[in-house]
Amino acid sequence: MTKDNFNFEWASPNHGGSRACGDNSIRVSINKGGNKKYQIAIRINIGVMQAQRWVCGDKISVGFDLERNAIAVKRTPNKGYSLSATSVTKEQRDQVIGTHAPCVVKLTAPQALVEIITDSLVIGFDECIERDGLLIIPLTDKLANQDNGNDSSSRFI
Repeated sequence: MTKDNFNFEWASPNHGGSRACGDNSIRVSINKGGNKKYQIAIRINIGVMQAQRWVCGDKISVGFDLERNAIAVKRTPNKGYSLSATSVTKEQRDQVIGTHAPCVVKLTAPQALVEIITDSLVIGFDECIERDGLLIIPLTDKLANQDNGNDSSSRFI
């Protein structure tokens, strides 16, 4: 995948327990949210958080390039989704704000991704493309390797 020719549509926040990734990786999964709509969860490991200089509580924008099966994430100064710490209690949340703890962001999933992501995808940080503060997460290779023999209930974590 080259660094050119991406066409991202940026998602808008609609504010309405997480699992850790492997070292220096990002996990992308589709879940059914409490409002019965599908959500995409992007879990970012501590190594990626440190490399991108992101901290818990940072606001980010998320974009989807559905033609090239890629997701882009970038820090934004004001409006955006909050990076929320994973695997912490309500009492611990204030303690991790401003730290490089593993984080997750959840938002409404584009229908095109709901139809093609049947399992959690783990993408190594070395597979991602960094460009001017933008982290591009390619899904194509991981989509080709996922187990398509599972029924649709396999997407629920």
